Amino acid sequence: MAGCGSNSTTETLDLVDHAKKSKADAALLVTPYYNKPSEDGLFKHYKFISEKINLPIYLYDIPGRSIVRLSINLIKKLSKIKNIIGIKDATSDLSSPMEVRRTCGKNFIQLSGEDATFLAFLMNGGTGCISVTANVVPKISSQIYESWKNKDFIKSMELNHLLYPLNNALFLQSSPCPVKYALSKMNKCSNILRLPLTPVNEDTMNGRDLVLKHLNLRGGVALDNAYAVDKKGEFWVMNLYIDLKEYERSYEDLDNLRPKKLLLKKDQISKINFKIKQNGFTMIPLDLHFNKNGFVKVLLGISKGRKKSDLREYKKQQDWKRDKARLEKH
Repeated sequence: MAGCGSNSTTETLDLVDHAKKSKADAALLVTPYYNKPSEDGLFKHYKFISEKINLPIYLYDIPGRSIVRLSINLIKKLSKIKNIIGIKDATSDLSSPMEVRRTCGKNFIQLSGEDATFLAFLMNGGTGCISVTANVVPKISSQIYESWKNKDFIKSMELNHLLYPLNNALFLQSSPCPVKYALSKMNKCSNILRLPLTPVNEDTMNGRDLVLKHLNLRGGVALDNAYAVDKKGEFWVMNLYIDLKEYERSYEDLDNLRPKKLLLKKDQISKINFKIKQNGFTMIPLDLHFNKNGFVKVLLGISKGRKKSDLREYKKQQDWKRDKARLEKH
């Protein structure tokens, strides 16, 4: 799918024509920005392009950047044009996929343009996602979709929670600056941008580095939400994500979030339990090391959780950071 949008209908037509000649499967047309066309102007813009070039077209609704939003009535009207087959929705409005599905039918393809609300978008009638986060963690992102598709909603929700810190971190400043930095840390590209875009500031770097460290992306491991619990005298690690296809190639239908038993001696378990119960601590994995035989050595730490009052304040701060990032993004 080639991005061919412009605020000029003539220029958009040239871009779509070039996309077709370059063997693109479809064209993504953003709502014309800056000049704020009327609803009639928007309809004629998309209709003109669709009639001139026979290529599947996706509308791109992102009012935070283009100012104008596509109304439900306009989307319904445009969906009746044969080669306008779907929409990329970056409005963050989770009622939109339900309304579009109701008015345009289930065959009109709806793609989310917001990683943070991607799973909820699917639940409300969406079809898929054009993702920023998937550039950094393609496997986990695709597993969220596959779990949802297979009706394993608990697993898809667990994976979605796993990626929540990364989704936030990738939008602390205007996209694509943060994702470019993240990929440069993974040696996938250089952290070079064209003006007026510039590299992210130090605070954003530090926040993103922390998330990337917890996710341990190169090893297909995520420690961010993991913790250990005592179950009948045995310690198990919960919510530890390991991409098992990297390490257990002979198995199928692997559960990457399955509980993992720690091999500890009884005296070790007693000492740990004493410290945890005496001080109200939680045991968490800090690092993993794999050997050739398939065993994993786990570096464990004992951590004290936040009090409820601290959690409320922390949640307020996180909510504000997310809202601020979304405002800056748009």
